[in-house]
Amino acid sequence: MVIKILLILIFSQYIYADGKSDCDAGYWHLKKYNFEKSRYFFNKSCMSGYGIGCFELGEIYNYAKGIKQDECKAYLYYKKACRVDNSNGCFYIGRFYENGIVVEQNYSLALENYAFACDNTNGAGCSALGLLYKNGKGVEQNLEKAKYYLDKGCSLKSGVGCIESARLNAITNHTDKSYKNAIDIYSKSCNKFYNIACLYLGEIYDREDTKFYDNNMSKYFFKKACDFGNSDGCLALKSSKEFKDNFFIHKIDKSKKISDEYACELGRSRECYKLGKVYFEANGVRQNTLIAKDYLRRGCYLDNSKSCAMLGFLYEYDDKGLTDYKMATRYYKRACMLGGYDCKDLLEVPL
Repeated sequence: MVIKILLILIFSQYIYADGKSDCDAGYWHLKKYNFEKSRYFFNKSCMSGYGIGCFELGEIYNYAKGIKQDECKAYLYYKKACRVDNSNGCFYIGRFYENGIVVEQNYSLALENYAFACDNTNGAGCSALGLLYKNGKGVEQNLEKAKYYLDKGCSLKSGVGCIESARLNAITNHTDKSYKNAIDIYSKSCNKFYNIACLYLGEIYDREDTKFYDNNMSKYFFKKACDFGNSDGCLALKSSKEFKDNFFIHKIDKSKKISDEYACELGRSRECYKLGKVYFEANGVRQNTLIAKDYLRRGCYLDNSKSCAMLGFLYEYDDKGLTDYKMATRYYKRACMLGGYDCKDLLEVPL
């Protein structure tokens, strides 16, 4: 048994090395603008199970690098990358689901993919997750969690995380210090790539309730945002003195009793966990492991550690014999990360 495991490990390392060398060849040809050969080597790399190769193929089709843009193919290659734990692939799949690109818009699946990317130290994934919590998209609005994930994204070198965290801090604290800090961060980031920072600078200078109010400066940065392709900046130019903070969204009345299903749809993790448990234990309903997994997966990526642990259990001891130790380990690790469990006990999953 030990020899068999060693052979599997050696073989997997060989495939990994082979996939990496093909990927490196793809990069070399891409730099030389030899797009056909770069696609050939990235495809070889992807076929060998090397996630970065799959991701780079997705980039080629998504951003039309030497080929006509094909978002459907980009989605498929990003998905392949994500399946072999490439966090960039998972982040882009999250974007496709959040914006309804070639797939039906689904905030739950966007959140799941962003969370997996974030768990694997992907700053963009953490920032995107923070924005979902900030705006209440597919999840109950939670500014505390939004701040946590945006700060985490910022610490992982995500410019969006730093920009949005500063804005959230300024709006919620509403102090001279918080606005000054935001201005410093926006000023460094105001460019074509982060045109949103120019817009946010314009917003601060347009607020008459702060000492930073300056109509000329607000128009200057709104115009800059507009010139960099930000449509909101163009609109703001027309009525810069009529700035309205649209950050806070309508909140659900928590005193009103709602069904567990609806609560789970709103992003309340406890109800998702309860529903998963109900379907797994056949408590008043016919047992359905697939439905149980769906609810538990939703609860898990809403940071409910119990959901993650139970989901790991279902993958480790599947009642249909469809065990998946890799998936079990993935969810046990997340349960461990969220706290409340003995990590050593959870992660003793066989190879």
